[in-house]
Amino acid sequence: MEVENIVIVLTPFQKYMIGSVDKNLFDLETTLVFHSKHVSFENCNCKTERINGFEFSKRRLFRLDLSYFKEAKHAIQRIRGEISEYQTQYSLTNGLNVFIGSEKDVFSQMLLATPSVNLKISNLIAVEEGIGYYKTGRTFNTQLTKIAYKLLTPILFGERIDYVYTLGLDPRIKIVYARMPKLLPKKRKGVEYLQLLGPARKGKRIYSASTKKILIYSFPSEDYGMKDHEKKNIFKILINAFPQKQIVIKPHPRENVDLFNNEIRNNNVTLLDKGFIGEGIDYFEFEKIINFSSSVVIDILMAGYPKEEIYTIFFDKSPKISFLKETKCLKLANLNMKNFED
Repeated sequence: MEVENIVIVLTPFQKYMIGSVDKNLFDLETTLVFHSKHVSFENCNCKTERINGFEFSKRRLFRLDLSYFKEAKHAIQRIRGEISEYQTQYSLTNGLNVFIGSEKDVFSQMLLATPSVNLKISNLIAVEEGIGYYKTGRTFNTQLTKIAYKLLTPILFGERIDYVYTLGLDPRIKIVYARMPKLLPKKRKGVEYLQLLGPARKGKRIYSASTKKILIYSFPSEDYGMKDHEKKNIFKILINAFPQKQIVIKPHPRENVDLFNNEIRNNNVTLLDKGFIGEGIDYFEFEKIINFSSSVVIDILMAGYPKEEIYTIFFDKSPKISFLKETKCLKLANLNMKNFED
């Protein structure tokens, strides 16, 4: 089967953003989509393959956890085997177009490093779908981590896995679509940077401070090495901070929603479907919006929602991302002392 376009889609919002670049992309029989379990392509004409992604953990790697080494090596070997099978199933044309949301995940790195794929790529197109494109403040430790990955991963896992801090900087990328291209911290010479708008909205909404509804964008625990009881405590504090308000929680696509059990879910708490695009919510239904350093803030600001009613909770160091700094930033350690009604 001949393939002219390869698309790697890991989240529902990636699907939306990449689909916005080319409205017909997912209806072409010459398009091959590799997608995670979080995204459905049931009604598309393109060829699809569901991938079993593996979340590579810097924390566990540097803890020298032998059980993690075995787990990671097995997963990487499995991914390499799956890529080898795809090579026998599909014929890639010269002048191949490849669309990615991230060059950080293991599957994308390994697929793009495969010689039979890499040599045929004509256009590698990055479509911004998250906060990783706007990260700044690379430090000496970041550079050391890059070197450590480069040296250690081939030895430990038989495949080189790169440490990627800021997305969109792969030297093979020729076009970057972003919602706020002017805020991208680093731009490479010869790369075309184009603006791509988020979901369309009907008219301009007016903010009201009396809707009695609070929106909270949640996060995957594993991204921060957080245990379930710690996360439960965070949400209990947030829910108790608004006793007379309706709380709406939007889970992350990779999040385990079983965490939100009866201890957290009560009469004034609504849990949205994690497959629903967070940027599709009508922000103006809510008095306040709380997030955990989420890229959804880009869309919230672009929609005209008042930045003084957006609260960004960060776990350790203050976020080094310009658009998050426009919101009210709050360190997690100080959450219990925060009065949101100030």
